[in-house]
Amino acid sequence: MVKTNDNSKEKFYWAALGVSKTFSGHGELLLQLKECFGSIRDFYGASEKELRASGLLSPRAVERVLEIRDRDLPARLEESCSRLGIGLITLEDKEYPPLLREIRRPPLALYVKGTLPDTTQCVAIVGSRLADEYGRKSAAWFARALTEAGLTVVSGGAQGIDTISHEASLEAGGTTISILGCGVDIPYPYANRDLFKTISKRGAILSEYPPGTRPERYHFPERNRIISGICRGVLVVEASPRSGALITAEYAADEGRSVFCIPGNIYSPMCHGPNDLIRRCQGIPVLEPAHILEELFPRWQGSKGSNLFPNSGNRPAAECTATERKILDYLSKGPALPEEIAAFLGRGPLDMHVYLTQMQMKNMVGRDACGRWFKSD
Repeated sequence: MVKTNDNSKEKFYWAALGVSKTFSGHGELLLQLKECFGSIRDFYGASEKELRASGLLSPRAVERVLEIRDRDLPARLEESCSRLGIGLITLEDKEYPPLLREIRRPPLALYVKGTLPDTTQCVAIVGSRLADEYGRKSAAWFARALTEAGLTVVSGGAQGIDTISHEASLEAGGTTISILGCGVDIPYPYANRDLFKTISKRGAILSEYPPGTRPERYHFPERNRIISGICRGVLVVEASPRSGALITAEYAADEGRSVFCIPGNIYSPMCHGPNDLIRRCQGIPVLEPAHILEELFPRWQGSKGSNLFPNSGNRPAAECTATERKILDYLSKGPALPEEIAAFLGRGPLDMHVYLTQMQMKNMVGRDACGRWFKSD
């Protein structure tokens, strides 16, 4: 076997192997092949005789490798990523998300648009594309609160709950990760193109699909295993019986990750998914963000994120966001109704409800018997 010491292009040979899915779930075998041939690049270019001589592949596997091999693909992937400013992380890189590495079929390569934040404290928020007001309020509240507690919110970039979760995380001053079922250069859904631009500047967009890959229906169930795999837990906000959010929850449960559910209206089809997960004891019901922290990060009580724990009482008041400061300034003049505060800030009633509830949890504001909000002492 002729070996080369030039590893500068090694990533793109991992990526080329990832395109075919032939070695999906066989990362250990690839590492053995890398050791045998000297590099993944040399394995990718090996002759049939060399592949058989390795003793690591069955005759059928050798035939499959020769069938799917496209010798020009690594160079094309490198050119596309360079031209579009897309990063690439492979299974052997130290930047690869550690929890994702543990799942049964970790992607061999991840394409990244933006800067991948710390992935050791991620929580996914998923749900229906046709979210109602209850789902939108709940997703926004949990996303903002968990972000302010120091977590990174992960979702799939779809309309509905995904969009609300990404936006709320960004509004809270945090980073967020969107995982797509197409290339990271494809803004899908197109209505979220501006959101994706913002995420790529303040977080990251990820995909296992190469640049230029169009969204296909079968990509999204596959994508969902990455959403759950990169996270310590998954929160299902709203989901109809056939929702893709339930596929994400199933992957999470199979991989031993926590599945959280916001209980909903028993008469609403949008709430059937989380309610049924709770009924079957496959989802943990949560009524506030603190319940997720208590399950995933109990050691935080009394320190980071402790403002979300009930009766913590041992952490200084959380820093205000810009919007919260404006609300407190307005309330310093006296109690006010939510619609009065919303009108002053130019915000909608939905946003205002989420902000005020979140501020109440941080003991910044209170509400009197007439429904007016006031600044806490």
